[in-house]
Amino acid sequence: MKSESELNCWIFSSKDYDYYGPCDWDLETIVKRKQYYLKHKEKCCTKIKPGDMVFLRIFGKYYIGTFNIGGPWIADKDWKAKGYEQESGAFPMVNLEIWERPLPQNLVIRELSNHNMRSRVIRINSEDTNRIVNAHRLYIL
Repeated sequence: MKSESELNCWIFSSKDYDYYGPCDWDLETIVKRKQYYLKHKEKCCTKIKPGDMVFLRIFGKYYIGTFNIGGPWIADKDWKAKGYEQESGAFPMVNLEIWERPLPQNLVIRELSNHNMRSRVIRINSEDTNRIVNAHRLYIL
């Protein structure tokens, strides 16, 4: 496992629970399987490494928890049979923590160095990570 200073930090964004119904892309399925499903060509996908820290975010609403990348990319051999347009797969999730009280996105969004909140995968720096962690700690008090 990487030391904390070598970790990459990410925000992975999804639609709300049960938005897509029971399928690979749905947040409920992702959390249940502990596998974060993505298109292989998703921005930054090849830069994600085992041990990296990830914040889970519901688009436009909340940060809902954290996890670490538990291993290398797992290609979904059935992506075509499932009707997906692009090669897809998942990253295993370890140390998954879903927060009892989600952090509203608007409490930290203006403070982050990366203002790209439209992409599904966003790389953030250690200062951004600290801002989200500290804002969550204060929010749950």
